[in-house]
Amino acid sequence: MSKNSFSQNTGKQTPEITFGEIDRGITTKEKILTSKLICHKPNCQITGYSVMILPKGRDLIGPYWVPGDQLTEKIKNTIKDLPDSKNKIFFDSIQVTNNDKKWQATAIYIQFGQ
Repeated sequence: MSKNSFSQNTGKQTPEITFGEIDRGITTKEKILTSKLICHKPNCQITGYSVMILPKGRDLIGPYWVPGDQLTEKIKNTIKDLPDSKNKIFFDSIQVTNNDKKWQATAIYIQFGQ
């Protein structure tokens, strides 16, 4: 998985991918709802990824395929409706294009809620 809750870096294999750049005192849930996956390398683009949500004490929701770098409104609404209690979201099968080369980046895992 990731080296921390919001990013991954697989060294020389793929560019670093993070979920958002917002760090201004908002909750993790708000960050998830207002951010996108970002590739931190010139000429790098997120072309799609899979999302799975694991609400605390409930069954896994998804996976959903997301084209591009931003969550769909359906997924955002699912996240908005979750109680704030240690939910988990997984970004997997992250497809990246960098200088006309296609990569699959390492999964990112985020936990949010109390």
